[in-house]
Amino acid sequence: MSHTVAAPDARSVASPSPLALPPDALALSIEDAVKATSLCRKTLFSAMRKGELKARKYGRRTLIVREDLKAFVDALPVAREG
Repeated sequence: MSHTVAAPDARSVASPSPLALPPDALALSIEDAVKATSLCRKTLFSAMRKGELKARKYGRRTLIVREDLKAFVDALPVAREG
């Protein structure tokens, strides 16, 4: 007796979220940091200029170490309810 396995329907195959970041990435690009924080590029660059967010440069590429991005977000003031 043979069993036929149907190919998965394209709609049922889970695709990675466009906001999903590699969990093992050491550093994020500006674009990835924007996606991860929901803050705009201008805000991130402003925070870097003020020294609130550490960034690294490699040539023209700007990288933000994951822990530095988390520290920046954790240092933001807590929103008051109401």
